[in-house]
This record gives sequence, C-alpha cells and structure tokens, in this order.
Amino acid sequence: MFFYHSSAKPSGVAGIMTVSKAGYPDPTQFHPEHRHYDPIATEDEPRWYMVDVTFEQAFIEVLPLLELKFLPALEDSLLLRKGCQQLTVIPLEPKHWHAIIEMSDHMDLL
Repeated sequence: MFFYHSSAKPSGVAGIMTVSKAGYPDPTQFHPEHRHYDPIATEDEPRWYMVDVTFEQAFIEVLPLLELKFLPALEDSLLLRKGCQQLTVIPLEPKHWHAIIEMSDHMDLL
C-alpha cells in the first residue's frame, strides 16, 4: 500500500506501508469526549473501522498529486477521481502501483 499526505503541501504519495492488522472497529467512535465520537455507532453496530499499518519505505520526495495527474497509467484510478483523495483506503490496480513506483524511482533524476 501507499501512504498519502492529504493535508501536506504538496499533497501526494509519500511512501509504502503494509497492513499489519485487518480492519476492526475504531474505539474512538464510542467515547463522547473524543473528537471522532459518533453518537449513532454502537459496539454491536460500529460505523467506523481502522487497520494497523507498518511503515516500509518513504520516497525521496512526495509524489505530488498535480504530477500524478499527468501519468497516463493513472487516468482511470480512484486516486485521481475528484473527492476520492479524502478516502482513507483506495484500491489501486497493479498498473497504478507500477506507474507510481516508476515515478518514485525517477524523482531523484528530475
């Protein structure tokens, strides 16, 4: 998986991580004092899930979203679809993965 900096300048893909624990209910949704509290969520019917991830590698530079938009291999990816950058997890096809890896390999040459 890639990790993506959505609130950075520039926004973009910053590196690689792996999922180390499958999805489970986010406990913060049940605590009224927490900023992620969801009054509709219950322990029996949680609304928010999370995964644990393990850092693998940071890219030399963040791959900016503005530059990713020019990669033909990504034109049909959810990453470039308006509004999808706000999603926590976005599936990518192998061709998307390889295009981003290739771009990261060439960032030090730009």
